Amino acid sequence: MTTSKKTPAIDELERLREELGSINAVAKHLGLPRSTVYNAFYKEQDRKRGVSRPGNEFMPWAVERHHLDGQTARMLRLHNRFTEHGAEVPEAIRPTFETNFLTLEYNNFVVCYHKDSPPYRLVPEGGFFFRPRRPDDNLGLLQQPADGQTPPTLELLEEWASQLR
Repeated sequence: MTTSKKTPAIDELERLREELGSINAVAKHLGLPRSTVYNAFYKEQDRKRGVSRPGNEFMPWAVERHHLDGQTARMLRLHNRFTEHGAEVPEAIRPTFETNFLTLEYNNFVVCYHKDSPPYRLVPEGGFFFRPRRPDDNLGLLQQPADGQTPPTLELLEEWASQLR
């Protein structure tokens, strides 16, 4: 069983960076991924400037970490930043981004999440799924499942996926 290493406080990271000369050297010294150390500096820089980057707080679910790294979660974060915060969608992904959300809207589908939802062709990481909007759904793209609701079966997910045009 592996154990994860705790990232030191920013004061310690800054001291090590000054001593060792680079983020790469600090990461290597601590045995942490470079991205972990870089992100700690990045967050501290934003904190000092009073910047708050929209994250996952708009999602009405507690999402498992491995699902947050998937394409669906990334597109939802970008969609939130675009619609709520006026962020620009990078040109390289704009066609995919627009097609994804226009397809959901056109087909009157919503995005749901259940931590045990199986992977399928539209969401290879699992967790998130797209389903037809129900009459009792709230307004909006994201729908919270009912308490105690079980995840949809793979067969049902594939049936819904085949309905998207």
